Amino acid sequence: MLGPWIHEVVSIPVHVHPPDTIGNETRQTRQLVSSHQQFNGGVGGPRRGVKLCAIQSTTVHEWDIEECEKSFNSLKQALISSPILTFPRADKDFILDTDASKEEIGAVLSQNIGNEERVIAYFSKSLDPWSSCEIQNVQLEDPAIKPILEKKLNSADRQSWQKIAPESPVTKRYWALWDSLHLKDGVLYSRWESDNGSSCRWQLILPDSRIPEVLRETHDSTSGGHFGVMKTLSKTRERFYWD
Repeated sequence: MLGPWIHEVVSIPVHVHPPDTIGNETRQTRQLVSSHQQFNGGVGGPRRGVKLCAIQSTTVHEWDIEECEKSFNSLKQALISSPILTFPRADKDFILDTDASKEEIGAVLSQNIGNEERVIAYFSKSLDPWSSCEIQNVQLEDPAIKPILEKKLNSADRQSWQKIAPESPVTKRYWALWDSLHLKDGVLYSRWESDNGSSCRWQLILPDSRIPEVLRETHDSTSGGHFGVMKTLSKTRERFYWD
């Protein structure tokens, strides 16, 4: 349904192992290419979409996370911009397509305008409060995290001090950690590394609204052991970061 209006082409190189070493990931990639081709084959009119390029390689390809995030965000931006997304027409009937699973529910509101079905609005909601989608939404609702996350989603380059100066002190402290902040599934994480570099871990940038819930879960959970205040805080800080 959306194929004819996607104008940005996202080219993702896929490194394929020789036939005798093809694993599940390669087979899944081929299935994805096949599904993509079947989808585009059923859509009429001019169309462009995600292009996967198979490249023979004897080494395992390591994905560039930031480049993948950039490409995915470009695709998302195209889907929520004109000409894909349009304004509703009061003289036209509305079409509501819905879908649901045990984890998420979603819907697309559209109208037949001219000879095309045009998207009016999208809706999705995760039934898991800790899904990537829900956490990103909560991060975007946090006034201190939102400016940093939005800039990370749009560019890998750190904004100048002049542009960040009007923001809150907490946002400025996150800005100072820019090189340690990374996106995973559109969610902001901080990369912590031990002094000797022997170990590292990803800490979720935790919005203020989720801090009480995380502390309570850490303290009350079966594995939490009802630690004291300082031990609960220390255990929580292993997985989460907040200012």
